Amino acid sequence: MSRRQTVLAVLAFAASLALASTAFAGAITPVKVLGGAADQFRPSSNGIHLTWSQWHRRRNDVFVRALDTPTQRKVNASGTEGVLGSFVQGTDEIVYQQFSRRRSDIYGFDVSTGTRTKLGGGISTRQWEWWPVASADHVLFLRDVFNDRGNYMKTQLVLADRAGSSVRKLISGYNARRMLIAPGYAGTGLVGWTRCGSETCTAFLYDVATRSRTELPLPSGKAQYAPFVDETAGEVYYVRSGLHCGQAVSIRRSPLADLSTAVTLAQLPRRIDTDWVMSVTTNPTTTDQDLYFGRYDCRREDTDVYALRGADLPTTPSAVTRAGGSGVPARSIGKILSGPGASPRHL
Repeated sequence: MSRRQTVLAVLAFAASLALASTAFAGAITPVKVLGGAADQFRPSSNGIHLTWSQWHRRRNDVFVRALDTPTQRKVNASGTEGVLGSFVQGTDEIVYQQFSRRRSDIYGFDVSTGTRTKLGGGISTRQWEWWPVASADHVLFLRDVFNDRGNYMKTQLVLADRAGSSVRKLISGYNARRMLIAPGYAGTGLVGWTRCGSETCTAFLYDVATRSRTELPLPSGKAQYAPFVDETAGEVYYVRSGLHCGQAVSIRRSPLADLSTAVTLAQLPRRIDTDWVMSVTTNPTTTDQDLYFGRYDCRREDTDVYALRGADLPTTPSAVTRAGGSGVPARSIGKILSGPGASPRHL
């Protein structure tokens, strides 16, 4: 079992299986973008290129290619491993985690020039930084903190201003052996993340200016994760599911002005789930918004990259359908932290 695969099983929860739940059938059919023998996950696009993380032959690497060609190239440097963060929307810059056995930092990669740059300004330190998402203004990432003897102390959720003017600890310290935090979105005025505990997963948004935190409304017996915000349109995309891997999984969109309402964009088949992050970008041909996500098969334990074309278009749900039923019992929450890029010293 790979370290990468264990993080994708969406939690271990109560022993009893939740009964069937009601959801709207999605209006968009997901389209496969990338697959193969390796696991491809954490996809991001700027509308011209696609970048993703890949687990193959016991290695994590980041790759990028143009959307209209199969030719790909590796982003992380030779002799290192990498886990994708995201494209900085509107640019050719990829922000990602680059690591070796004893060190992990956050880097930028310019697709047009092939130049790698370690991000400073309080972002990359002697501690273990991982799982970044980024915009031109901010980087949201995790930091594992160790004492002078190399013992794991805590993990922090950190928001850094890319101008170097501020570094905020949105979560000052938690035990990554008992809780999962997954950065999902960094924009201009908002950032978002997922928090998973012993019972469920919850999606949060944070207003950078007001320093206020908002939890997306979560019905009983459900989990929500992978928030991504379209700040221009004033909408948030996210995943809602039951409490087992691949149970009643839907990709949804809600207006920021009324998070209690939602359009269901896609209902995934039984025993199919998603990654912890999604990305949305403008398709230069159609000018619609395309949503990219990692599609996780709970039985086969592998992931491919899929897209929802025109994710901004459906405005009303289609017919109501039963979408619950038995998923795959998820693994212990204690194993969720063993995801790609996690420090080997706190496992």
